[in-house]
Amino acid sequence: MRHKIKFLILVSGHEHYAVNGYDVQANGFLTKPFDFKKFKALVDRIIDRSKIVKPFIFVKTKEAKEMVKIFVEEIFYIEGARNYIIIHLESKSITTLMKLSEIEEKLKKHQYFIRIHKSFMVSVNHVEKYQEDFVYLTNKKSLPVSETYKDNLVKSVS
Repeated sequence: MRHKIKFLILVSGHEHYAVNGYDVQANGFLTKPFDFKKFKALVDRIIDRSKIVKPFIFVKTKEAKEMVKIFVEEIFYIEGARNYIIIHLESKSITTLMKLSEIEEKLKKHQYFIRIHKSFMVSVNHVEKYQEDFVYLTNKKSLPVSETYKDNLVKSVS
C-alpha cells in the first residue's frame, strides 16, 4: 500500500509509535495534540526534500557544436530523416545527428514514448486522439500510424 502513497505523516497521541514510522517509511511523525505551525513546518520540509528534477536528455545539435538539454515532458514527437532526427517541442524543433533508433533507445525508460511509424515516435502524453491511421496531438499536429506499429499504439493508449 505504501508504494501508492507519495507522502506519509503518522499522527498519534503516543510517542512510542514514532518508531513504527520506520517500518512504513513515513516522511514524518506528529504527536497529538499538535499545532498548525508544527504541521506546516513538517509539510514544508517534506516538500523541500521531494522536489524532483524533471527528466531530461542531452543531444548534440545538427552542427554538433553544442549539447542541448531537452526536458522529456516537453517532447511532442520525434521525426526521423535518415541519419538525422527532428525533436518537436512545444515552442521549437531541434535537429540532431542521430538515428530514430538511437533516440528510441535513449527514451526507453520513459514508457510514454512509442514508435508509431518508421519515421515517427510520439509521446502518448501529448496524444489527443487516435483515429484509423493517424494520431492527433494536443498541438493540433497529425501523424501517420503504420500497420507495423499500430498494435504498439493501441496497447499504449488502452
